[in-house]
Amino acid sequence: MLPASTETEPSKGGASRAVRAALANSDRAAPAVTILVLLFCATLIARAIRVKPLWNDELFTLYICRLPDMKTVWAALRTGCEGTPPLWYFLVRMTWRVLGNRDVLERIPPALGFFTMCGSLYWFVSRRLPRSYAAAAALFPIGTLALWSATEGRAYGAVLGWSSLAVVCWQGAAGGRFRRIFLPCLSITCACAFTTHYYAVLILVPIGFAEAVRSLREKRIDWPMCAALSVSLAPLPFFLPLVRAASHVSRIFWAGPHIGAPNDAYFETFGDQRPLAGVALFAVFFVIAIAYGAAVRRRADRPWPDFSKCLPDVCLGIGFLMLPIPGIMLAIFTHAFTPRYIIPMVLGIPLCVVYAAYIGSGGSRTFGGVTMLWAAVMAVLVIGAWQIKLNGIMAGKQTILDPEIASLDLPIVFAGATSYVEYSYYAPPDLRRRLYYLSDPERMISVTGSDSADQTTRALAPFAGLQVVPYDGFVRQNPVFAVVETGLYPWLVPALVHEGAAVTEIHAGRQVAYRVEMRH
Repeated sequence: MLPASTETEPSKGGASRAVRAALANSDRAAPAVTILVLLFCATLIARAIRVKPLWNDELFTLYICRLPDMKTVWAALRTGCEGTPPLWYFLVRMTWRVLGNRDVLERIPPALGFFTMCGSLYWFVSRRLPRSYAAAAALFPIGTLALWSATEGRAYGAVLGWSSLAVVCWQGAAGGRFRRIFLPCLSITCACAFTTHYYAVLILVPIGFAEAVRSLREKRIDWPMCAALSVSLAPLPFFLPLVRAASHVSRIFWAGPHIGAPNDAYFETFGDQRPLAGVALFAVFFVIAIAYGAAVRRRADRPWPDFSKCLPDVCLGIGFLMLPIPGIMLAIFTHAFTPRYIIPMVLGIPLCVVYAAYIGSGGSRTFGGVTMLWAAVMAVLVIGAWQIKLNGIMAGKQTILDPEIASLDLPIVFAGATSYVEYSYYAPPDLRRRLYYLSDPERMISVTGSDSADQTTRALAPFAGLQVVPYDGFVRQNPVFAVVETGLYPWLVPALVHEGAAVTEIHAGRQVAYRVEMRH
């Protein structure tokens, strides 16, 4: 650990001596503060796991994990219905085997990944800085996209866990102690990240950047470290058939790469609707740290400490924070990009903030206490806000068809693939047999500009027992039917109107339903 400042401040002015002493000795309380806040966070995550309805993407995970064995899972992935590697489904199946086959338990691996990330950040930062800064690093991710990812049955939370373990292993291998253990663990954790989500291969960019800076600083190349990082790529060639299948489906993906994609990534990661406020808050905090450190140094008449040992860690944080750039470059070839794909960039936020606070304050333990207090208060406020937001989600989310629509003596067709998957899952068996989704990629492209939802739902249908049928065949056999327009990508009604069908609204509200008569 780098030596921390033991600055003495004037007894008059500013905070009281007792408060300053408490902040300066906050290292003692750091483990307890971290554990208490994370336990409070666990109450939110546990509640969300239990009560939040499963949505479209989570249902894809569910249906694939329900298949008889991993061989059948592999066959399903070969169709391109999902672009997530097999390890993710293996983790969910193992969770079911241990805890019981309950649908919502597919959210347990992401939750464990989130808490693994928090613990790994604490461990990583505490190797260099006082524990108060480590506590802040462990709590800052609560204010980011990572928290909600911990409550969803998708691979992103698990990727955070593997990525943070890889960072700890890199630090351990670079430090020399237990190097023979950390080097193979680095390969394993990186490989597990890649085989949980393909875009996780991008974590090699910040780790490689930090390792390059360390090599320049030490004026030698660490060849065993380079070998460990290279070996981690070994599993990827085995998944090329799955990658090609997923790339074929995502060729006209609903979210492709575009010039504003990095901005979207920062918007979503830094707090969804108010990312610039979050960035401004971090910047102001950094300025305060520098001003504080400069004032203390000037009063104490001491030179600024040497922070050169922090440089590789700082570069690691910067590398994670810049992940949208290589993410967009990769998306040019995969045709698909959404901020969740590069969720390891969350690791860059706490690393950059705590190292900036530590260096800017001149290594002050007192400012470490301030940083920890700020992170803890922010985390508690965010958790409380998410509790309120979860109440709103539960009040507004509909998964059951209105009785007036369900009672129609007609085949019921959903205008969007995502709404069909969700409503059919929650529908009673008798109603589910009358629910359909009509597949027609060309018509969907003409209305929405994308066909990925259509293609993935059609590919999943044989494995999930979904009634996904060709558009032309259905309208020939059923000249009169009902259409429910709810959810994303409702392309069907505009297509029917374009073809001259008589479309009459029969139910209004959140669930809009139409009676359709085809004119052959």
